[in-house]
Amino acid sequence: MLFIYISGYDKYLKELFEVEPFRFLSKPLDKEKFRRYFKEACHRIGETEVFYQFKFNKKIQKVPLKDIVYFESRNRVVHIFLQDRSTAYFYGKLNNVEKELANSRKYFLRIHQSFLVNYDYITKMNFFNITISMNGKEMELKISEDRQKEVRRQLCTMAAGKAVIE
Repeated sequence: MLFIYISGYDKYLKELFEVEPFRFLSKPLDKEKFRRYFKEACHRIGETEVFYQFKFNKKIQKVPLKDIVYFESRNRVVHIFLQDRSTAYFYGKLNNVEKELANSRKYFLRIHQSFLVNYDYITKMNFFNITISMNGKEMELKISEDRQKEVRRQLCTMAAGKAVIE
């Protein structure tokens, strides 16, 4: 969390160092400066690495969210496929993984009962499949028939959000 303090009282400046502010603005507010500081804060937050944490064999493990290409569920085991083509796995449900990632800074798309895909790795899509790129190698994953309409809607929403953010 980053704080941008806005105050008309400069006498509190020294006390702000105790809570490590990102920026300080004096009143009256300079709107252009606020916009710049806000963009800088968003950029800094976006650079912070976020991890997905899971437990397997009584050990807590974590992998960078940005490196996860997709999750696949098979027989109550969730497999994590990473960008460098390595894998990890744990016992669990893909529904729980999807809920955990719903508020993350990465977009994940549920294309099938068994697949949860990182939007950043999707290179192509048609009505029935998506193509993902994993370390230079492309791979197709099937979109289940009952999820096709929702997947198209979410992809459009995600693409629009990406265009606005960047």
